[in-house]
Amino acid sequence: MRYSIFVIAFYFVFAQPLLAGIGTGTSSSLRYPDLQAIIPPDEISIVGSGSNRQFQYTHDTFNAGPGPLVIQPALNSASGNYQGTQYVYSYSSSGGWSLDMKTPVAGAFIFHSEHGHFHFPLVTFGLYDTSGPDGGPGNLIAISEKNGFCINDSFIYDPSLPQAGETGDFGSCSDPTSLRGLHIGAVDEYDKSAPGQSIVIGDLSDGTYWLKAVADANNYFAESDKTNNETDVLLTISGNNVQVQKTVVPVLDNPPAITLTTPAPGTVVSGNVTLTSSPATASGVQYLLDGLPHGPIVSAGPSYDLTWNTTTVPDGSHWLAAQTTDPATGIIGTSEIAVVTVNNAAGSGPVVQLTDPADGSILSSTAALYAIVASNQPIANVEFFVDNVSVGTATSPPYMISWDTTTVGDGPHQLKASATDNLGNISNSTPVIPTVNNSHPAKLIGKDVSISVDGEGTLTTPPFSTTTENDLLVAFLAYDGPSDSAQITNLSGAGLTWTLLARSNTQSGTSEIWSARANGTLSNVTVESLHGADGDFHGSLSVIAFTNAAGTSVVGRAGAPSGAPDIYLPGVVAGDWVFAVGNDGDGAIARTPVSGQELVHQELDSKDGNTFWVQSTTEPSAVNGLVDIRDTEPTSNQWNYAAVEIVATHQ
Repeated sequence: MRYSIFVIAFYFVFAQPLLAGIGTGTSSSLRYPDLQAIIPPDEISIVGSGSNRQFQYTHDTFNAGPGPLVIQPALNSASGNYQGTQYVYSYSSSGGWSLDMKTPVAGAFIFHSEHGHFHFPLVTFGLYDTSGPDGGPGNLIAISEKNGFCINDSFIYDPSLPQAGETGDFGSCSDPTSLRGLHIGAVDEYDKSAPGQSIVIGDLSDGTYWLKAVADANNYFAESDKTNNETDVLLTISGNNVQVQKTVVPVLDNPPAITLTTPAPGTVVSGNVTLTSSPATASGVQYLLDGLPHGPIVSAGPSYDLTWNTTTVPDGSHWLAAQTTDPATGIIGTSEIAVVTVNNAAGSGPVVQLTDPADGSILSSTAALYAIVASNQPIANVEFFVDNVSVGTATSPPYMISWDTTTVGDGPHQLKASATDNLGNISNSTPVIPTVNNSHPAKLIGKDVSISVDGEGTLTTPPFSTTTENDLLVAFLAYDGPSDSAQITNLSGAGLTWTLLARSNTQSGTSEIWSARANGTLSNVTVESLHGADGDFHGSLSVIAFTNAAGTSVVGRAGAPSGAPDIYLPGVVAGDWVFAVGNDGDGAIARTPVSGQELVHQELDSKDGNTFWVQSTTEPSAVNGLVDIRDTEPTSNQWNYAAVEIVATHQ
């Protein structure tokens, strides 16, 4: 491995969708994706103290092309997992894109209840010391537990790439069967404010460390280049201060080769089956079954035998693969998938596992209960029980319900799931025992004041006063802007110090969210905004003073030159409230929010052809999980969106 300095320039333009109208064909010139990891150096920080000290970072998973990353997940009823197939395309200037190859992916999409959507293991993050060759990453100090992500465009990072942004619409992260992927030149961004987007460092000593990020660390996807998947950031930690020294992209060796030798693809198996493989290295083999590790790492060669008892899984199609790690570089190689058919004619009924909540977890408010069911027969229903009392039934995958934990007392409770197939066979999951704690419920967030002003140039709200002390003030600000440069704004007023939380300005204009905390009550104050670009630009400013608001948490930004305006925030906590601000520089067209959402304010600027709007869910979230702010119309205009989670205080 050798190191070369990679200078990162940050400029953002949002994606143009592609997959509509794609043909099928055969071509010798396949266009594979090229996955890389990007860590913005100004988006790294340390928060907390003692054992709760955390190293936070924003990251972008980047597809440098020359082809799109496209994955089609589907439920494998025999395993109960959502497993993906990678679509690989060719391109010609005359015929456009053609789908030429479909390759099963060794990993699986796993539901994450805290975030409320399905994750795929895409990027790993860790802090390392500097004891490696040439002062590079050496010993692992701490690793992030989060390596799974939705895989969806946030924006185009490099619009200069050929066919940048030319891929079709991807689906919602909350739908495990919708198309996932990254357009050419696109990034999937996770803000450092997102839950789990951190490394717990506790009492880590001051010093110099490497933050190492590796895209597709398990080598699941077919790519055009596997040597540039790692990005290393050298940084100095002093207390809770972080100083970035440089960013390095090492030139990696290619992943070690490995072949799953038996069973062969298409084989029908039963009883005990011997799994064998042929790795290029002698460091051991980890077998994968339906996207997850199966059995221990096998260290005894040459064929690395492992016995698989097929009677432990339902009859049907199962995906097998083998992994090995190069002992010299730590790089993982994954074999191609072998799809086999298990046929034991056992008729033993479904296999059910309650995966959320975890055993020993702490629950409050409304919790998601989620079960994985594997079966060789259609499933009639999955019923969930708390202390042997039914609390709900799901009749189609994903098998999930919401449970109001306030219906039981605080303390430990036994949860289980029961699956019934269409033959009447019934199976129960192993019980889990989480603990309910509703001793500090969320207070209901309210609006003390909500005021808006629209116009050109400097915007000043009418005077307003608050009736409760220490309100959280949040300003939702949007302007149109010049076509040749990015628009930015500044905010002041009410005698408060304002902090920029989110700015989305990759399309024309800008949408921004600012916040400030009142000290006592406010009397007859105003808030003022000023755009930064030269010229007179139209804008809209809305200020809301929230009661029972502890602050803000997750923020996000999104935008595109067309398509339905859409932004999601993962891991929103029950009781918290999500608001967003958007701007459309192509026309004065009213928004159409999806069900359960409302327009807080909307300005249709017919003179200059703009729309500015503030949108929210109609009420605070009832359950932990993903919140998707979305409009069904219009779909042909450009847009920017910025969103924020307002955090409730607790009793």
